Amino acid sequence: MKIFNRGNISYFIAPIIILILMYAVFTFTLVLNKANAAQNIKNIKINSDFELFDQNNKKIKKFNLLGSPTVLFFGFTYCPDVCPTTLQSLSVLIDKLGKDKNKIKFYFVSIDPERDTPAVLKDYLSSFNPKINALTGKQKDLDVLIKSFSIYAKKVPLDNNNYTMDHTASLILIDKNTSFVGTITYEEKNKVALEKLQKLIKN
Repeated sequence: MKIFNRGNISYFIAPIIILILMYAVFTFTLVLNKANAAQNIKNIKINSDFELFDQNNKKIKKFNLLGSPTVLFFGFTYCPDVCPTTLQSLSVLIDKLGKDKNKIKFYFVSIDPERDTPAVLKDYLSSFNPKINALTGKQKDLDVLIKSFSIYAKKVPLDNNNYTMDHTASLILIDKNTSFVGTITYEEKNKVALEKLQKLIKN
């Protein structure tokens, strides 16, 4: 009969515990960085113009985003859960705004222009409230918005030459003066989120 003493067991278990702790710290740090990315916005300054396109292939430039309360959500159509869940929740909120929904612009900004063409976005948005418009275009133009709003967006390789995108999961709220006024976090309670949108209209 083979006997294992306490020292042998510790020899095998200790590295496993260390690996688990390292993974936990890494995961927590990544989630925290993503959650706080949008919170680090202070003064929004879009220093350069850009040329993007909505789902109808209509050109959208810098001045189109200015002058009215705006809600921005950065995501991608291949997103398995966060994006469709967020856009569905936003659709419900828009309905609850009633006529006030016409006082806010809503944009789903793609962080995956390689796959998110206007046609793809148009088909994707057909499942959500028609007040939500999409933005896509060249990476350099999208980067103007991504950097201006301190959005976390990273391409993550997968098997078979595929990839996914890791990104900030909050809705960004800006007022008519293009000032950052807050966020609606992922899975935030509808009542609280609706109050934030109503407040955005009044600002």
